[in-house]
Amino acid sequence: MNRETLVLLAAGLAEAYFLWRLLYYVLSMRHLDPWRGYSWDAIKFVAKRLANEPEGLTIALGPIEQESFLFPIGGKYEPTTQTIYIETRLVRTPRRLIKVLLHEICHHNQCVDGRAGFGHRGWYWTQPIEMEARAFARAWGGVALRMYNAVSRRTGNRQSDTF
Repeated sequence: MNRETLVLLAAGLAEAYFLWRLLYYVLSMRHLDPWRGYSWDAIKFVAKRLANEPEGLTIALGPIEQESFLFPIGGKYEPTTQTIYIETRLVRTPRRLIKVLLHEICHHNQCVDGRAGFGHRGWYWTQPIEMEARAFARAWGGVALRMYNAVSRRTGNRQSDTF
C-alpha cells in the first residue's frame, strides 16, 4: 500500500468512528437510559448544602432549548435570575442529575462571588470557570449523591414524574 491509500484509509476509519460515537451518544442519551425519577426534597437539600446564598437560587427541571443537536446541554445557569435549568430529556439518572446540578451550582457560586465571566462566545470548554465547575462536580459528586440518595429514601418521593 502506498502513502495516499493509507491516508485515505485512516481518514475513512476516523470518520466512521466519529459517526459511530455520535450515533451511540445520541441513542444512549435520549433513548436507552430509563427514567429514574427525581426527588425535589433531595435536590433542595443538596443545593442548600453546597450553594453560596441558596435562598436566591431557583432550580427548574424540564426541557431546555438546545443550541446544537450535536452537543446537547444537560444544564444551564442564568446569572440574571439566579436560576439553574436542568434538561430532563437528557438527565435521566440520579448520578447525572447530581453531576449537572453540582456543575451549575459552581457557576452560581462563581456568580455570587463575582468571579464569573458569563456570556463568553466560542470554545468555552477550556475557560477557567468551566474547568473549575467540572472539578467541583467531580470533587463533590460522591458526597452529593450519597446525600441525595439518603434524603430520597427518607422522604420516599424518589419516583416523581411531574415536571
